[in-house]
Amino acid sequence: MCGWADNQLAVDCFSSALGEGRGAELFSRNVTVEGDPIYEIARATPKGDIDMYTDSSRDTFGAGGEAFRVRTCEAEGFRIVGDGIFSTGECGPASFGW
Repeated sequence: MCGWADNQLAVDCFSSALGEGRGAELFSRNVTVEGDPIYEIARATPKGDIDMYTDSSRDTFGAGGEAFRVRTCEAEGFRIVGDGIFSTGECGPASFGW
């Protein structure tokens, strides 16, 4: 675990692990306009991609749909904007089973 995305050392830890093919996790907490939290976890995998977990279960004014979302994204294009985790790489269904 590297830590929270608002900490540069944690971001550096995650980027290093991703580049070296090691597993690592980076966390972020974003807030909706109404103040509801949305949590994300980016998990670097040894395969070199990123599993993204999104928990919007506390978004009381959300559009509905899935409260928890999991997807696998290409590492290329992954970037951090502010305190949030965003992936501009190609994402698809999760590549692992539960």
